[in-house]
Amino acid sequence: MIRNKKILILGGRGFVGKNLLSRIDCTQNSVTIISRKNFFSKAKITIADLTSDHLKINNLINFDIIFNCSGELKDKVKMDQLHIKAQKKMIGFLSKECLRKKKKVRWVQVSSIGVFGFKNKNENIVIDEESIKNPSNYYEKTKLESEKILILGANNFFEYIILRPSTIYGKDMKSDFIFKLNHFIKRGLFFYINSKETLFNMIHIKDVCDALILCAKKSKKNQDFNLSCNYELKEIVKIICEFNKIKQPRFVFRKNLVNFIIKLLRNIINLSLNERIVDILSSKKIFKSSKIENLLGFKSSKKLKEGIIEVLNK
Repeated sequence: MIRNKKILILGGRGFVGKNLLSRIDCTQNSVTIISRKNFFSKAKITIADLTSDHLKINNLINFDIIFNCSGELKDKVKMDQLHIKAQKKMIGFLSKECLRKKKKVRWVQVSSIGVFGFKNKNENIVIDEESIKNPSNYYEKTKLESEKILILGANNFFEYIILRPSTIYGKDMKSDFIFKLNHFIKRGLFFYINSKETLFNMIHIKDVCDALILCAKKSKKNQDFNLSCNYELKEIVKIICEFNKIKQPRFVFRKNLVNFIIKLLRNIINLSLNERIVDILSSKKIFKSSKIENLLGFKSSKKLKEGIIEVLNK
């Protein structure tokens, strides 16, 4: 529990931001959300656009904890504006002002496990915070750049924590991967790629919020943490099949064959598969969360079956 803090949530209307807000006691803390639109909330709302040149940043110094849950997933121009340009502006201001006023501010950044990428020759690989970062798409590249800006801005008074969750799932989730998986399984169109022993890296929104609160309240500072549960894909498929009362899929196709078919058909029909999804569905990568477990005492509490059924029952 966080108490007696002035808290700012950037991206408070998003999936992570609104779930985080629901876990913070607004009677015990002063909580503000920056939003482009007004909406009903138990927190104070400041109407502003983080990507605007007119964004007023002077008030940032008044907060004790700033959660940056903002993110742009589709538009590359907006990714640059939000993840890089706005980040530079806010961090540059806070870095100087915290030092000048000797005022402590903790910035908790929601990044992405994707900064490590999925393009590795060795599919059986264990990734921790010290692993080489090799982002494979523009979103991941701008998220990594955002991390670098934050790290460079840290000083004795302005401190940071970076949290890198894997795919986040839960009720009202933004990503539709569980619904797509459910769709193809129900229609008998799902197949495994390379092996039934592939892993899918994801984390429930409740666990993400628990981790964010730990990042804000614990004394450890200027740290980066990976956050993921590494499930066998067949375990996820089994839960979906049991939910729909259907048989589990049996077919396994080689990755090279699947990529060949994608290249052959991509200009003829609109495929739901692409090479990036193939990389993810054929991965055996393990993203370790031992650092956040050891340093902050984090423990995942959400059961996989409960979480998936919660999503499918929507």
